[in-house]
Amino acid sequence: MRNGASALPYLATALPSLLHTVENLARLSNPVLTISQSEGHWRRNELTITDAGRAVLRGRRDLMSLQPQPCWVGGVQVTASPGTWRWDERHRDAVRL
Repeated sequence: MRNGASALPYLATALPSLLHTVENLARLSNPVLTISQSEGHWRRNELTITDAGRAVLRGRRDLMSLQPQPCWVGGVQVTASPGTWRWDERHRDAVRL
């Protein structure tokens, strides 16, 4: 962090949201990752990318087609419903599908 500031305050607020997102991705009907539960602290759990997750990462499958739960990103609710907004890399603009 700049000027000697600690990242810990930011991480303390971001971590619950990240964990919630990871758990939701593992709960999809066709999960993009799996979580192997270990004994003890959650930090010891292992995440594994599934075939569906690899397809999403390679751009061969649309994550929204897997019907993830709605979430808020930067004040915008992202849903898997028809007419949702997406980033169009080719046009470098947001488009409604």
